[in-house]
Amino acid sequence: MASDNHEEARGLFQRALESQTQGRLIEAETLYLRILSLIPNRLSVLSNLSSVLLQQKKYEEAAQYIDKVLELDPDDELAWLNKSIYQFHGQKLEASLSSCDRALTIKPDWADALSNRGLILKALHRNEEALKSCNRALALEENHVEALSNRGLLLFELGRHTEALESFERALAIRPGAPEALHNRGDVLHALGRDTDALQSYKAALESGGDREDLIYYLAALGAGAPPPVSPPHYVRALFDRYADRFDEDLAALQYHAPQLLFAAVSEGIPPRSLDIADLGCGTGLCGVEFRTLARTLTGVDMSQGMLERARKRGVYDSLIQGEITAFLHTRRASFDLLISADVFIYVGDLEAIFEGAHMALRPDGQFAFSVETHEGAGFVLQPSRRYAHALSYLRECAARHHFVEHRVQPIALRHEFGRLIAGMIVVLSLASD
Repeated sequence: MASDNHEEARGLFQRALESQTQGRLIEAETLYLRILSLIPNRLSVLSNLSSVLLQQKKYEEAAQYIDKVLELDPDDELAWLNKSIYQFHGQKLEASLSSCDRALTIKPDWADALSNRGLILKALHRNEEALKSCNRALALEENHVEALSNRGLLLFELGRHTEALESFERALAIRPGAPEALHNRGDVLHALGRDTDALQSYKAALESGGDREDLIYYLAALGAGAPPPVSPPHYVRALFDRYADRFDEDLAALQYHAPQLLFAAVSEGIPPRSLDIADLGCGTGLCGVEFRTLARTLTGVDMSQGMLERARKRGVYDSLIQGEITAFLHTRRASFDLLISADVFIYVGDLEAIFEGAHMALRPDGQFAFSVETHEGAGFVLQPSRRYAHALSYLRECAARHHFVEHRVQPIALRHEFGRLIAGMIVVLSLASD
């Protein structure tokens, strides 16, 4: 019986390898699991299965097989690299770096691990070290596509756009249809002001199987297609997780004063510590600092864990909740006297669900105060900046439909950006009495 199992397993293993090599990952996963049911703890099968699961972004499932490999062979360098990958995607960055370094201790001149190390260091904002790691990988394998792409991302982050473009072009010369490289090339071209070329790169990335939700959003921002109602949630979450550590400093450099202007528009005549307030899209807590004096209780809500960690350090919130603001509002019926939101609706085009949720979450005579970017037309538009702008007429229509009355509208300059002022407004609405 054991010999029959081994014979069947050998045949299945060849089929699984072929499926894995040809990108038929679900098929490969099924075959590897079948082999393990015949011969448990076969190292090569556990290792290949974990790689297939990582490729499918099934990180938690992959983790159990990676840890099993390391139980059987603590010096398996691929298992350490795979462990680093799943830790990275679980936002355990220091642990991910440690696992990657363990892989490199076992196999020092390994371009795959050095390239991956560069990506981890980038996430830790250690960009110069990250660039050195990618350059070392390329010194070992000059045509390493992932290292070229990671190097391009780092150069882009460092503002070295022309060099970043050259890295992505090199990667695409080696692997012409690589969707991530096409996507990243589009980002660099957009940053260089070459939007026609960026449009073509994004279209090619979409045709090559790139991230459909993000790419449709980017194309719409450049005028190719109808804008989605909101920015992709994972795009917004990743954007703010990435910038959390330097968010306040960057906004200060842009002369951003929306929280202070919002406070001035709302606070007149309100006694201290008299309101239950929710800060929608609280970010690092800049609004919380301003509004704490008015708050009996202050609740912050944001999708980005990185932002919430910064907000928590300010010590001004009574509670902080990670989540999407519309879902939050729909679970807090008549819970607040004031809802505030500064520069959040630039990532939401269609505001109907938010206005509906705000009505539900406010008590009678409660107020809803927010800032937006504006435009002169009707409705809302998705701009090349990938931010939404709203017409005042659209905001008034939403307010009327959801029983708000206009208390104040104040045109403002939201911030300086690329040498120009970004036009916006502060809007304060009151919930109409029934």
